[in-house]
Amino acid sequence: MYTISNDFLTVNVKEEGAELTSINYNNTEYLWNGDEKYWGRHAPVLFPMVGMLKDNKCIIKGSEYSMKQHGFARDMKFDLFAKTKDSITFMLQSNEETLKKYPFEFELYIKYELNVRTVKVTYEVVNSGNNAMFFSIGGHPAFNMFSDITDYYIEFEKPETQNKVFVENGLVKFTNEAFLTNENKIDLDEHSFDDDAMIFKDLNSSKVWLKSKVTDKAVCMHIAGFPYLGIWSKKTGAPFVCLEPWFGIADTVGHNGEFAKKEGIVELNIGEEFSASYVIEVM
Repeated sequence: MYTISNDFLTVNVKEEGAELTSINYNNTEYLWNGDEKYWGRHAPVLFPMVGMLKDNKCIIKGSEYSMKQHGFARDMKFDLFAKTKDSITFMLQSNEETLKKYPFEFELYIKYELNVRTVKVTYEVVNSGNNAMFFSIGGHPAFNMFSDITDYYIEFEKPETQNKVFVENGLVKFTNEAFLTNENKIDLDEHSFDDDAMIFKDLNSSKVWLKSKVTDKAVCMHIAGFPYLGIWSKKTGAPFVCLEPWFGIADTVGHNGEFAKKEGIVELNIGEEFSASYVIEVM
């Protein structure tokens, strides 16, 4: 476990999965504690895919591969790459184990950087192989609720019009059923996540908040550049909500299994680098 801090925040990160485990501001813990009664993770990194594959299988370069939900990075030990008082970077390289599941050579860097009340999370992916590579990547941080879920709501920076996206056995189904119509607020209740995650595509907003009606504690996620956002919690009364910026999503219900043709997949040519950042702001 590693700790970085500034005058406002103390943040812990572990080598396993390069996963955030604590964001403490003003003696308040904002990140979920990983209680396995509800969900045993804090803020896993999703790579080289987001969500599930259909039948947990995919086709890459004509061969079949198998990966579990959200890929393998979250369950692997990263190497410490760099550290200062208020920033830390971890690295994961492809190896014999990863190549059995995902036949691309890569370097994955995860950087956490503090600035006043914010944690900037940067993903950098390097194609170190001899072929174009395909991947998805995203965050999955879970934030504590300090009272009942009915006291909480989601607020978008701008009014949004979005259709309902269903999740069926972990697979995505887009619909023409209206979910938001020029609205910027979603009130939460005990049934908000009965149908799994809320999924949004191409939002107008570059910021989204998890806010309370009864306290002044809130989390703002800066998500500019991310084409998808997931909002999720367990449907068992878990006292947290996840705000998840993604490049890519789970397989769609009718997907044919070709990994390179997945919705939202990122293509990275030989020697190229991909970089994306989101910011967690606590208040």
